[in-house]
Amino acid sequence: MGSSQDNSLFKTLEKTIRFEQFKNVRALLAISGGSDSVALFRIIDSYLQTHPIDVKHNVILAHINHQTRGQLSKQDEEFVKSLGNQFGYAVHTRKIEERFDSEDQLRNARYFELKSLAGQLGCRYLLTAHHLNDQIETILFRVFRGTGLRGLAGIPKVRVDNEYLTILRPFLSVPKSLLLKYLDEIGQGFRIDLSNDDEKFSRNFIRHQIIPLIESRFGSESLSRISKLADQARQASQWLDVEAEIILKNSTIVATKSKVELHRKNLQHVNRHLLRQLLNLIWNRQDWSLGAFNFDWWEKMAEAIQNAQSPQVMNLPGNIRFEVLTETVRIVVSD
Repeated sequence: MGSSQDNSLFKTLEKTIRFEQFKNVRALLAISGGSDSVALFRIIDSYLQTHPIDVKHNVILAHINHQTRGQLSKQDEEFVKSLGNQFGYAVHTRKIEERFDSEDQLRNARYFELKSLAGQLGCRYLLTAHHLNDQIETILFRVFRGTGLRGLAGIPKVRVDNEYLTILRPFLSVPKSLLLKYLDEIGQGFRIDLSNDDEKFSRNFIRHQIIPLIESRFGSESLSRISKLADQARQASQWLDVEAEIILKNSTIVATKSKVELHRKNLQHVNRHLLRQLLNLIWNRQDWSLGAFNFDWWEKMAEAIQNAQSPQVMNLPGNIRFEVLTETVRIVVSD
């Protein structure tokens, strides 16, 4: 691989990762064995070899074995172990024993195991190999399902998960084709999961049919333009969060892990878009599941808060009960 391209990828890494920080804290690099995560690993390793930063011992590889592909899943795990050993990195693995019905559930289980492993090993950072195509796939999936401004923002490059762990996605602006080219030029193999080609899954259909069609019709730069729109949506959403936070602080009566109660009169004349943002903020604060929500749910709640003439009750996804009373709004997680 040419040095100019090396430097370009290194500069992309440096926009998100400050490797000097890894001198004192550990980082967990999620690696499935597929092309994306293997490329991220090899680029990070190359960066550390060519820069005088002695932090390799604090970069740990993490592989989550989904056990969905029988012997092939076992081979994925062995491939990652071998790759880590070849380049001198510690490798830790976890297995997901439960079977799930959806991609979202499996992804949530994977993140649960990664974050649990990060906590066990004292890692302050979790690195994932999401790239530009993943970003566009996520945005389009949310748009087709029905989303608001926060959903349009896509995947963040940096997300503080909790006070102990920050998730970093350094290659969100890098197209998958560039990562594949990198692997080809250095002669690095990777594992192929054929289930990623099954277009009965919506994300796979977007990945293999819609995104190539967009690129062929509007050019490869069209993906970057969509990503820039997501950046603007994220900035606008962050500004709205600040405004929503002020209203929420002045409206909250009760806030526990399973219950939030608000003064209804404080919300009845709030801008409708800001009110939807406030409700979304509550769900994020409470760490309640957002997987089954779309724009219609947020609008129904906002409409009830502002216009209901009599008490209303909604049973929401995630076993959540939403009650609009004369003077209060009550949101409760059911047992």
